[in-house]
Amino acid sequence: HTYLAMLLRHRGYKKADEHMIFRGKWCQPDQPPPLPKGYTIKPIESDADLEQFFAGVAAVFNFHDTVPVYRLVQQAPSYVPQLDLMLLDPAGQLASFCSLWQDVQLGLAEFEPVGTVPAFRRRGLGALLLRHAESRLAAIGCRRLSVCSGSESVPANALYQSVGLVPIDSVNSWRLPSRRSA
Repeated sequence: HTYLAMLLRHRGYKKADEHMIFRGKWCQPDQPPPLPKGYTIKPIESDADLEQFFAGVAAVFNFHDTVPVYRLVQQAPSYVPQLDLMLLDPAGQLASFCSLWQDVQLGLAEFEPVGTVPAFRRRGLGALLLRHAESRLAAIGCRRLSVCSGSESVPANALYQSVGLVPIDSVNSWRLPSRRSA
């Protein structure tokens, strides 16, 4: 036990069962597997692309965003437009998505968010998109990949493990149990 953990326990805090898992891997310049026939990967370029991306994020995470807010996010120094990716089915529908945030000086990138629309799950499309994204990163000199996920996100953690993103560290939450008033 660390000093901080002992102090928190002494003060009545309890460590939550769920925690954040920080995963990482060395970027591999391997050729990614081919896409299924008719599927394409493209960066988010237009407001229409953003609307499709937002619909996917809402379907996966129940989070709703707007174009003006996302345009502000895109001004972050680690934002790389060609790494904000969508995997589209033959009809042009969003199947999977991932955004990569890159620190060029450190040679690392972080996936956030990553998702596969429910109608397209269990087909390996998320892993395929991540492998293609990794190949693009390796081509521009990125050395290390990372992602954070909640321990309770079993499908996400299985996806990350399947593409070689292994647990490196975790961040625990501590909660003070509520006390009943007398």
